[in-house]
Amino acid sequence: MSNFSHLAVNDNGFLFDPTSGQSFTLNTMAQEVMSAMKEGKDVDQIARELSHSYEVSYESAYEDVLEFGTKLKLYGLSL
Repeated sequence: MSNFSHLAVNDNGFLFDPTSGQSFTLNTMAQEVMSAMKEGKDVDQIARELSHSYEVSYESAYEDVLEFGTKLKLYGLSL
């Protein structure tokens, strides 16, 4: 995962990229994924945490994390 420390995320799910000036709104799960990414956790670690928290399969959580990463790239938020 890329380093996302430059992104600001508040408790309401508002994400701001000071580099580009873009802002986004994250749902609860996306907030958790972004927080984990900012902590430097990898896809495997994040998927395991989500699987436990949301009582979904590891495989489903893993795919969700990958999809979120793809969306970040689409919006130019990955380094």
